[in-house]
Amino acid sequence: MRKQNIFGKKINYSKPLYLIIIVFAVSILGYLLVTYLNSIQLTQLQEEESTIQVNINSLLILNNQTNYQEIDELIPYLPTRFNEALLYNELELVKNLANISDPPVYLIDFEDQADSPFDTDVNSNLRFVKIAITMNIDDYTKIFDYIDTLNALERLYYIDSVNLTILSEDSANISIVIYTYYMN
Repeated sequence: MRKQNIFGKKINYSKPLYLIIIVFAVSILGYLLVTYLNSIQLTQLQEEESTIQVNINSLLILNNQTNYQEIDELIPYLPTRFNEALLYNELELVKNLANISDPPVYLIDFEDQADSPFDTDVNSNLRFVKIAITMNIDDYTKIFDYIDTLNALERLYYIDSVNLTILSEDSANISIVIYTYYMN
C-alpha cells in the first residue's frame, strides 16, 4: 500500500476507522437516549391510565348504588290481583322496546301461585307469579336491552335466571325465568 497520496501528503488509514467508531458510538447513545425517554413517557402514561381507571371505577360505583328496600316497605305498592293479560302486554312492550322483532319462537308461560324464589320468609299474603320466557332472537346483544327495559318498568320483577345459548351468526336461544308479585 502507498504511504503518500499523489500530493505528497501522508495517508492515515486509521482515520476512517475512528470516524466509523464515533458514528457507531453516537448512534448507540442516541438509541439509548430515545429508549430512556420512551420508557419515561410510558411510565407517565401508565400512571395516567391507572388514575383514569380509578376515576372510572369510582364513577361506576357511584352510579350503580342502588337503594334496596325491604319487602315490607314495598307491599303497599304491589297490585292486589294477578292479571295475565296485563303482564303479557307488558312483556310484549318490553320485547318491542328492546327492538326484538317477532322472533320465530316466543313463548311465555305463567305459573300463578308459584313458590317463593327467596330463602327468607316473607309476608304470608304475598303471592308469587313465575314467568318463563323462551325466545329465539337474531342478535344476542338485544337481551341486555330487554333486561334493562324490564328493570325500568314500574312493576317489580325479580329475574331468577337467564340462560343464553348463542347460535350461528349472533342469533341466540334465550330462556328467562322471572317472578312478579301481588297481594292476596
